[in-house]
Amino acid sequence: MTKIKRFSKFLVVNADDFGWSEGVNRAIEDCFKEGVVTSTSLTANAPAFKDAVFRAKKMPGLGVGVHLNFFRFSPVLPKQEVRSLINKEGLFFADLRKIVPKLITRNIKIKEIEKELRVQIEKILESGINPTHLDSENHLHVWPSVFEIVCRLAKEYNIKFVRIIKEDPFVFSFKSIVLNQLSKIDKKYYQNLITINNTIGLSERPGKTKQTKNLIKNLPERLTEFIVHPIYRDNFLSKTISTSELKIREQETNILKEKSLREFIRKEKINLINFKNYG
Repeated sequence: MTKIKRFSKFLVVNADDFGWSEGVNRAIEDCFKEGVVTSTSLTANAPAFKDAVFRAKKMPGLGVGVHLNFFRFSPVLPKQEVRSLINKEGLFFADLRKIVPKLITRNIKIKEIEKELRVQIEKILESGINPTHLDSENHLHVWPSVFEIVCRLAKEYNIKFVRIIKEDPFVFSFKSIVLNQLSKIDKKYYQNLITINNTIGLSERPGKTKQTKNLIKNLPERLTEFIVHPIYRDNFLSKTISTSELKIREQETNILKEKSLREFIRKEKINLINFKNYG
């Protein structure tokens, strides 16, 4: 990665879901080596975790955080220790329509969430990776009672960044409105942590190069996180996510690898970094 120049605008292009499959891992690696991805979030309980760790160690310039996950796959902890988080098959519920009501009614035990998230962080640390940030599958960590835990764990493990959502009100989706409001509530918990000033890529996904350049061109000063999901389609992904979502992610991958996009960011005097380069 090039030496940081002190422009007033800083952009972290963070690829979620590292570790999901080899197709995801290869796409993130290529988008880092050939394109504009600077950071990724590693899922400790995902099927291709070991492959992701192997690739990450070959890319020292790539920032790697923890994609905390109590949404899908199996827990890292023994199932009897997290019974409120899993279904009869021993898997996380993988459905916000089930998880959110359980959070509201407290039928999911917060202590079990804390234990599971702790071992996920420790698993990544034990793999030889020092995490640069914390975020989560489906942004479930911004739920206030969970966010309090995540901030405490961040401070305990000396991780300086925790994702919050601050998306431009002119591109709001319903999901974005909810996450923005929850992030405002969460503000009381992230003292002494560093957070972003702006989010892109949540409501308005990078579908075309021109659209992506417009998103980037209008960045405010200070730090923006661009949330992306590059993939190369494989059997695992075809069974896991919808055909429409696969197409969107494939489009993202092609755009993120375009050399013209990196050159555009340079010309706009935007500092392309990962979280460990900031603050």
